[in-house]
Amino acid sequence: MPANGGGRPAAYKTKDGKRVPGVTTVVGRFKDAGGLINWAWKIGLEGGDINAVRDQAGGIGKMCHGWIDDEVHGRPLTEFRDATPEDLAAAANGLDAFRTWRAQVNLEILSTETPHVSEAMRVGGTYDAIGLVHGKASLIDWKTSGRIYPEYVIQLAAYREIVRECTGQELDGAHLLRVGKEFGDFHYHFFPPAILDVGLEAFRGMRKLYELDAVLKKVA
Repeated sequence: MPANGGGRPAAYKTKDGKRVPGVTTVVGRFKDAGGLINWAWKIGLEGGDINAVRDQAGGIGKMCHGWIDDEVHGRPLTEFRDATPEDLAAAANGLDAFRTWRAQVNLEILSTETPHVSEAMRVGGTYDAIGLVHGKASLIDWKTSGRIYPEYVIQLAAYREIVRECTGQELDGAHLLRVGKEFGDFHYHFFPPAILDVGLEAFRGMRKLYELDAVLKKVA
């Protein structure tokens, strides 16, 4: 059983008791909405109900992510009694994809959902997992989405830096498992340290802008 930090805290605070934002909050503030707009436009052209499509995809993603969490922690799979057989089958595809990936890379989970706070960057973060992939300690993250977005790399880069500062542990890049929302299709990505270095530079810029934005909102 891997060590577990107890999930994401209600609030991240530095040693001096000051509340700081989480990595996802900072990155989300500057997220590119173009993909979402294009998706909504496409659904509308096809005569679909945007809210219905979003809720269905969100439900499948939630179930799949929940089952992966159950699998990692050795728990019985959560029952989703209100889900349709089609949605359950799609979520099961995602879980099977995770199991295939885990076997391929000889994954051994070391810790999960452990919150840390960076005093240097004044930001908190809770990664999905740290594990051994082919014997090398790496960040592990799983997403349910239609594609890989730049903010995923930035988020992982920030987590790696937080872990480095708070624990002294060096990680061999980040491994991302993406499961498609609709069909549970499997896509695996590895981001080496050099790519995460670029992501960290982007995150540092976002963190500074986030702070300046908060100041400007007080006067405008």
